[in-house]
Amino acid sequence: MSKWIATVHAIGITKINGNIKVYAPYGLSDIYSRTIRPIKHNGNSKELYDKKVASWKNRFDNLNVIEW
Repeated sequence: MSKWIATVHAIGITKINGNIKVYAPYGLSDIYSRTIRPIKHNGNSKELYDKKVASWKNRFDNLNVIEW
């Protein structure tokens, strides 16, 4: 999860013993502020990130995109 394309992807939610657990290695602030921020690592690239950003811009309004 910490090596996905953008921080808004890096969220996991599960239920353990009746309790909801959230795993968010980059926090939740980017989701609340509609910020798309790249996670730079060997398996990610500017091309992959830009393609995903273009797709999101077509579907969602008022995104704050952090450039690669």
